[in-house]
Amino acid sequence: MMLRRRKNIKAKTAILTVLTLVLAIVVIQNTHVVEVRLLFWVITMPRIIFIPSVFILGFLAGLITTRLVRPKKIKSSKHSPPDDSISQLETKNAL
Repeated sequence: MMLRRRKNIKAKTAILTVLTLVLAIVVIQNTHVVEVRLLFWVITMPRIIFIPSVFILGFLAGLITTRLVRPKKIKSSKHSPPDDSISQLETKNAL
């Protein structure tokens, strides 16, 4: 049991180390300044800020879209039979 925990901790440590190194490489390579033009505005920011900003905006846009488009769940009343019994009744009536 103790050996298994040590393996999990070593695996987590290795994964975190690799992710930290990848993040450091991305930060070092994306320090250039980017100019973003949107209609009449010009925004200047480092690329390392721009990339996560666009990702977060896209994520939020997708989240809002799915919340607006997704059909609302209908709460079943206490007197209505569960879904399984409805399908069983339909099967019996079909025979």
